[in-house]
Amino acid sequence: MKYNKVAVILRNGLFILLMIAGISSFAQKKTPEERARMVTDSMKTTLTLSDDQYQKAYNANLSFMSGAASLKAQEGDKASKISKLKSLNKEHDSALKSILNDEQYNLYKDQKKDNRKQMRGRLKSRR
Repeated sequence: MKYNKVAVILRNGLFILLMIAGISSFAQKKTPEERARMVTDSMKTTLTLSDDQYQKAYNANLSFMSGAASLKAQEGDKASKISKLKSLNKEHDSALKSILNDEQYNLYKDQKKDNRKQMRGRLKSRR
């Protein structure tokens, strides 16, 4: 009977240790290039991008991700960073608007709204 308790404690401890290791590896920071590739791959699937559109969208996404990463690393108050990020976001949207056709761009905007709703929901649930 005592052996079973020890085995259960060890098993649970090992499980918790593996969960912590898995979460920390999942939460590793991605480079702007990796993020841009992930977003563009998703766009290729959902928006059915041509090869030319894919490369242009990747460049626009990389520019946005790099700019956002440098903003995050900068010193300064949160309000100015948010303002700069909004400006960067407008530039990104305008670049994508010139790359995508009207149908693709409208779908992109709809998906962006949905993503924001989901993000806000996650932020509210954390509080």
